[in-house]
Amino acid sequence: MKQDILDQLLKDREAKTAVALATALVSGEQALIYYDSATGQLAGSDAVVEAARSALRDDKSRIAQTPDGDIFVHVFNPPLRMILVGAVHIAQPLSRMATVAGYDVSVVDPRESFATPSFMNGPTTVSACSTPIDGRRWLP
Repeated sequence: MKQDILDQLLKDREAKTAVALATALVSGEQALIYYDSATGQLAGSDAVVEAARSALRDDKSRIAQTPDGDIFVHVFNPPLRMILVGAVHIAQPLSRMATVAGYDVSVVDPRESFATPSFMNGPTTVSACSTPIDGRRWLP
């Protein structure tokens, strides 16, 4: 993998941007495919771009057969998001289980004493807001 593709892939993962890395199995040429753009050596092939976007939509890495040859498409989608409204007793274990399952968890609660990271006891984004509807603007 070329350094520029690796650097961009790491930036995309940190920014939680959906991206697929397409690699030609014979030549080793690569491209980063997004829903709205593509960069790299394989970006000019419509068949490769469509195969990668299909894999992104399905959230499944795969080998795709294209007129340009076999392409391995590695999907890097951001984690699914779970928003818990109310930092109640069940929210604590649920947020931990969801985190273990790979979800990006956020908790919204108008009670400031409950809406704290220490109360949730885990890698969860917690927002205190006046109403749950207001919580949407506090979420990252």
